[in-house]
Amino acid sequence: MLIVLCGDNRLAIDERVRQLRAQYDPDGFATSIFSMPGDGIEVVRVACLSPGFFGSPRLVIVYDLVVSTVGQRSGRQAATLAAPLAEFLHELPESTVLVLVERALDSGLARAIQRAVPDAVVQQHATPRGPELVEWTVERARRHGSSLDRRVATRLLEALFPATWQRPARGDDLPPDLYRLDQELAKLAVAALPAGVITSELVSQLVMSEDAGDDWALAEALAKGDEEAAIRELERALARGIQPEVVLGQLVGHYEPYAALVGAPGEPIEQIAAKTGLSEGRLRRAQRAALGLDRTAVAEALGWLRHLDAAVKLGQADLADSLPALVQRLAQLLATRNSATSSSRRASKSNQNRS
Repeated sequence: MLIVLCGDNRLAIDERVRQLRAQYDPDGFATSIFSMPGDGIEVVRVACLSPGFFGSPRLVIVYDLVVSTVGQRSGRQAATLAAPLAEFLHELPESTVLVLVERALDSGLARAIQRAVPDAVVQQHATPRGPELVEWTVERARRHGSSLDRRVATRLLEALFPATWQRPARGDDLPPDLYRLDQELAKLAVAALPAGVITSELVSQLVMSEDAGDDWALAEALAKGDEEAAIRELERALARGIQPEVVLGQLVGHYEPYAALVGAPGEPIEQIAAKTGLSEGRLRRAQRAALGLDRTAVAEALGWLRHLDAAVKLGQADLADSLPALVQRLAQLLATRNSATSSSRRASKSNQNRS
């Protein structure tokens, strides 16, 4: 059996993967997980051809297999599967359930998969926007044992995702983070006890807006390369009950505007916002901390954050254990790079003065 999960709704895809694992391998003895391009297609093939224990199904979960084999081709070619991949899918044994998680799969490739494997199940998971996201928020609150009306749900979305909750942004779009939204709903549901009704007042008291949150303290300490302050702010955040997953998401959310700013020095904020989909308010808030940041260091830091996020979702790392070490590593990286950049600038200025 072949199941393809695609789209930008990371929360829905991760929950579907957990459902499939509970359905086909509840004990976890016959599940293999791979991530491309680090793992090759031959490694995945071997796992798929291996029989399960005592006749049970073999569950193989692979992230970004199709896109990694297609590469950067465009046009009609992009709708054609690579020959080794097509051959591999054709020989998939009935005893194996192969789950392909393809976050950047276009409709052409989805059709190509279904031509190669007619009984493949392709499930699209797009992040809801506008009224659909309002309804999602109302329903998700119910799953946390609480309730809120559409007006309050809209206020919550305006606070968290003012630029993107209604429709995709122009240029590079950054969909609303449903993990963050779900965490906020869980927090509000606890605060709403015993009545269980999330009110507008609760949202105002407990939810920091995108541009007014105090979670910038950790990011700014890291931007300065202040290791001691960064660890202290991380401990404060965790002590306030903020989950490690939320802290990681916040850090990614901070380093994305840093990367956008240092990658376009001198460009107007409005133009950067239009190109990236980041809100102008968030970019302006990040502008001060981004001053003097080394472009290579910011890119490397963002890569580390995304790598840890992927490793946690693959079950390869424990976030609670890994996050403090990563924060320390980020502070050391930025302190070293920023110091080197400052020294280089001083040397350049000194040479100019001599000239």
